[in-house]
Amino acid sequence: MRGAVQTSRRINLVPNHADNQLLWTSCHLLSFYVSERPLNDSTLSKAKLIPLLLAIVRKGNVMKIIVVALLTLTFTGVAIAETAANPIRVETIMQSTTSWDGTPYKSYPVGQPQITVLKITIAPHTTMKWHTHPMPNAAYVLSGELIVQKIDGAQKHFTPGQVITEMVDSKHRGITGTKPAVLIVFYPGTPQMPLSK
Repeated sequence: MRGAVQTSRRINLVPNHADNQLLWTSCHLLSFYVSERPLNDSTLSKAKLIPLLLAIVRKGNVMKIIVVALLTLTFTGVAIAETAANPIRVETIMQSTTSWDGTPYKSYPVGQPQITVLKITIAPHTTMKWHTHPMPNAAYVLSGELIVQKIDGAQKHFTPGQVITEMVDSKHRGITGTKPAVLIVFYPGTPQMPLSK
């Protein structure tokens, strides 16, 4: 207790003062965190951190030490805890049983499966030829914009980050805008099956 009283006097902590009481609590929290849960950064150790915090306290800047404590706990505690608990982030971009026009998918091709993944870059102001696909497939738009148009005139506009669930055995075409459209397309087919016709 004697040592604690001397320390309190040396850094001018007054228990009855609201700011100093909050400071005292922040220091305790920070000290516990550093001692019980070592940081990944070896340069930010308790031996180096606590004297730094006390030096700031001696200058009378109470709010600065509180901010330092909270930031340390936030960016090294919460971030590390979340990363450790959730090292992999999974986001469902698209999940569908129909093509973009609402037509239900019936089945995948029969036979030995073969996955083909293509990166397709379509120049600006390009109107593709009418074509069909014999299997369900999906295109992820990396950049640019693409309008997919059916032969009856129905169409849909796709932008980066969106997924085009392609039609099966139905004629359609793509039309780009002022910039190249870059797509990553996934085709679940068979070794002898063409990707488009």
